[in-house]
Amino acid sequence: LEPNASLVWWWRLAKALSIIIISGTPVIWSIFHILVCREKFHAECSLELSMVASRKADSILNHTLKNTMADAAGEIQLFLEDYPRINDSNLTNLRQGLASLRRGMRWCFNRQVYLQLAEGSYVVRRCPTVLRDFLADLAEGRSIEVSLNTVHEVYDLDPVVLSLILDNSLAN
Repeated sequence: LEPNASLVWWWRLAKALSIIIISGTPVIWSIFHILVCREKFHAECSLELSMVASRKADSILNHTLKNTMADAAGEIQLFLEDYPRINDSNLTNLRQGLASLRRGMRWCFNRQVYLQLAEGSYVVRRCPTVLRDFLADLAEGRSIEVSLNTVHEVYDLDPVVLSLILDNSLAN
């Protein structure tokens, strides 16, 4: 090749490369964008699968704990019924233990409500509720006294959410 021919060849090569680079930039960015979107999609799918698996495991654990507490509460209840002449201080401790187990079972039962509240998908479920009975159940096994002037007034409220709120307040 002659010196001028070599220069022309390099010039054509440089021009062709610049056209490829300039015109290829959107293609490179498109490919990069597609790869990033794929990675994001795979990460979101993985996270969703992980959350579903976690919820299933949570549900199994929840039911296992609830059933275990129900068994323990049943055993204590049978003991209290079979031995009513036991010292009052021992009975008080057993009754408080029984109440704590029932409260734990109630918290396990309300697990689904926690999820729905956290997701913002909870629907209020009002029903007629005797306030005295509701508060007596809530206070069972705790060192608090419920004093109401009402006899058996019934209120239309959501006892599940109200018990979650009041239970949490009493626990803290």
